[in-house]
Amino acid sequence: MTWPDGRYDTGALCGRILDDRIRLSIQGSDWEIQEIGDKIRHLTAAPKKTGDGTGEVSVPLTWAMVTQCARFMIEIGKRWQPSPELVEWVTDEFMRRHDEYTPTKGLNFDVAQLGWTPMPHQIGGAYVGALNERFFFADDMRTGKTRTALLTLAEMEASGKDPWPAFVVAPASVVDPWMEELEAAFPGWPVAAYRGGKRRNLSTRYKVYVMSWNTFRDDMHVKQVAQCEKGTITALTRAIERRSPTISLRPRRTPRHCARAAIGR
Repeated sequence: MTWPDGRYDTGALCGRILDDRIRLSIQGSDWEIQEIGDKIRHLTAAPKKTGDGTGEVSVPLTWAMVTQCARFMIEIGKRWQPSPELVEWVTDEFMRRHDEYTPTKGLNFDVAQLGWTPMPHQIGGAYVGALNERFFFADDMRTGKTRTALLTLAEMEASGKDPWPAFVVAPASVVDPWMEELEAAFPGWPVAAYRGGKRRNLSTRYKVYVMSWNTFRDDMHVKQVAQCEKGTITALTRAIERRSPTISLRPRRTPRHCARAAIGR
């Protein structure tokens, strides 16, 4: 690649195996060495100086390190150049992972009883969601977040936890579509819309209730949206107490060290 100022990219991050680590070296002009060096400082395992006069640094020989090195070089338009031995290790590791992978590994819930086939990311989402008992799925639109959440409930039940009754909070316009999706995915689950004058008279017959945001605001008392070590985000609480028709989900002065509270469909 030739830049407008005449620079030509020759920079490369080279990797070779020594013992149980990857030895990294950088090739290129001074500015390329600087750019690549700055980038690899962000590896999840900090590179260590070898101290043998080669100028190389080393990182653990792991799949994560190999994929991060390759990805980082793509991001800055440089080359990732593994040695033949490292290429062989990557190939063997890929085949091992492919042969050992089973989409439902680790789940207690038998997905064979479903009338649909979950995608791998839905299986993984259900596993970690049930393990943590609270989780935020931020996948792109039309990637199956609804069914991932439902599969999480099924996995919690199969793991001996009791997630019932479960409440789904959604925009009023999608309450009925949400119920239809739930009935299609898990037809054995009794579901009801949480609405109407007698909505607070819950029945043990239903496993899942679907409600609108307005109903949630009127019936549920939320003490806080998110809490972290140094602060609490309470904008939603204040809006609910004021019965404000518009709830701001992005407080102007959210502490930087706090995780952003995100509430969506």
